[in-house]
Amino acid sequence: MRKTSYLYLIMYIVLYMLSSCKKNVDTFAPQITITTPTENQQFSVMDSIHVIANVCDDRKLQTIDITVTNLSFVTVLSSPTIHPVNNCYDINQSLPINDIFLTSGFYYLLINASDGVNVTRKFQKIYISGLPKRLKYVIVVTKNGNTLGIHKIDSTHTVSLINTLTQDYCGSAVSSNAQLFYIAGRYNGDVSAYSTQDWTLQWNIPVIVSPPFPYFEAIEVYDGMLYLSYRQAKFEIYNELGNIQTSCAIDYGNYPMKFLPTGNFLLTYERSPSASVKQFVIYFKTSYAIFQKLTIPFEVQSLFPKDDDHSIVFTNYNNQATIKLFTISTHNFWDAYTVSTGAITSVACIDANNYLYATSTGFYWYDYQNTSSVLLSAPVNPQLVVYDETESNYMIAADYHTFKTLSFPASNVQYSLNFADSIINILPVYNKD
Repeated sequence: MRKTSYLYLIMYIVLYMLSSCKKNVDTFAPQITITTPTENQQFSVMDSIHVIANVCDDRKLQTIDITVTNLSFVTVLSSPTIHPVNNCYDINQSLPINDIFLTSGFYYLLINASDGVNVTRKFQKIYISGLPKRLKYVIVVTKNGNTLGIHKIDSTHTVSLINTLTQDYCGSAVSSNAQLFYIAGRYNGDVSAYSTQDWTLQWNIPVIVSPPFPYFEAIEVYDGMLYLSYRQAKFEIYNELGNIQTSCAIDYGNYPMKFLPTGNFLLTYERSPSASVKQFVIYFKTSYAIFQKLTIPFEVQSLFPKDDDHSIVFTNYNNQATIKLFTISTHNFWDAYTVSTGAITSVACIDANNYLYATSTGFYWYDYQNTSSVLLSAPVNPQLVVYDETESNYMIAADYHTFKTLSFPASNVQYSLNFADSIINILPVYNKD
């Protein structure tokens, strides 16, 4: 009898404890009501989003987070975490849209509330207009023997000499997002990154002098990243702080002369040290393992993305230029257009179907969709062409010393400047890429 009473007592205690546990379990999540912004309300970069909302929980609130995400729910803006002292909290604050690189489109305002056990997320769809891209000024690089001049053309078309370097020349490039100007030598010049705001040296990659061989072979900038080719059969990718993101040794001894990251791949045009072997190589972006390697007979002057599976490739062979369409998935080149005026020396992209290019006879507009090419201007010794999308102009270097800006497509001269030394590159600097 005592044993039975003892068992009943234990069962009662267990049932009481279970009942008490159930009463202590927090099964109610916080409730969120957003008053502003309203659905699809429009904002612009450099505005502030005024957030008015109420968050309540039946017991307590532990944290509240306010963020803005893109449509893939990746955070693009955020504010400090709120730690309420009561179980209800009224949000009344402004969230600055201070990322000048945000593109125009729909985003989500996200309020995330937690009571320590349960989490509630409330989304409000909004539209943000990106900051318009604008031209700040133009950099012109000149060369006289081993002296390089870095010049700035401002909005009043005034030229000022920014810097003079004593070295040879491999290439130069600009990252407008990072506000950096890059310049590299081949045999005796470092790769140097200068601020485009105060022109101080930010970081550099020292050259290793090893006569009679060059050390650096090519530099290009994509999405704020610096792509650098070494004669010693490798390439590296650096971020704007000068930190290596990727270092890829090329075991067959070639080095890249052109880069194009597109979709999930990195396309490169590579040559052997003797330039007798030319290859078009596709790397996986994640691992930089080779997806496909093609031996080609032609030189690649420039390449541009058309869509995720196609690229436009400007090629030269025996002083004859051909514009080709390359399909990544099938590894095939297709001749889209044959240029009848000799080799191409410079190319600029207007959009995925329209390009400007230079040959010895002038500057041309190539229309991929209409399979046509139109002569725009024919100065003496055409050299470089650059397109300015913000003003619908194009910039050229001709006769070695002349810089011009012309309207597109009418080709009316907007202004013209002469430089004492030979122009070797033209680089627009924008407020963002």
